[in-house]
Amino acid sequence: MLGSGEILIEEICLPASPQAALCSLEWQKGGFLLESALQSGSLGRWSFLGAEPFLVFCSKGPKLTVSQSEQDYRTNANPFSLLRQLLTQYALERPPGAPPLIAGAVGYFGYDLCRFVERLPSLAIDDVRAADCYLGFYDTVVAIDHQEGRAFISSSGLPESEPRKRLRRAHERLEATKVCLQSCTPALRVAPPLSPAGTAVAASEPPGIPLPGGRGADLRSNFTPE
Repeated sequence: MLGSGEILIEEICLPASPQAALCSLEWQKGGFLLESALQSGSLGRWSFLGAEPFLVFCSKGPKLTVSQSEQDYRTNANPFSLLRQLLTQYALERPPGAPPLIAGAVGYFGYDLCRFVERLPSLAIDDVRAADCYLGFYDTVVAIDHQEGRAFISSSGLPESEPRKRLRRAHERLEATKVCLQSCTPALRVAPPLSPAGTAVAASEPPGIPLPGGRGADLRSNFTPE
């Protein structure tokens, strides 16, 4: 285990797949999985997942909501200003050799945030009513290195600021995540190999993705090898 004062990092057994690892966290709130569509190279090297953000930032126009410890703080302001304060407050220094993402904010920035950068007319009808910005702040992240076949849990202990409380929370969150990941089962079966003739060898059963409650979804393709 690597400890750097602010964060604990422990290497764990490689999960069956990132999807299986996420399924093991399904009972927690705010789960995320970040993956690249690339299967090789530096851009497709890592997968990241986590759950249970300690803080959620949400904006719709100038109306901002910060949810933390089951309480909501609402205000009207420039979302970038408040977000800058939060990112500064919970900033971490990444230890040497640590995965690229060890903790932080994960979510999305919507197009309508552009109105806080430049003056533009508002002509579109808001029929979706989605938030302009939605970010979860995560203190614990699972990182999977596909290139080296390794996996890590990083736990920062945020949002605690007192050193002993923060270290205790970091240990508790790390151990709780390890327990969840122990239930990992393969989420996707590998596609059947190609025969020398270039046709797919028939599998004994179609690939499936386990769903909550033990149900499964069969996946079939109507594409030919050509």
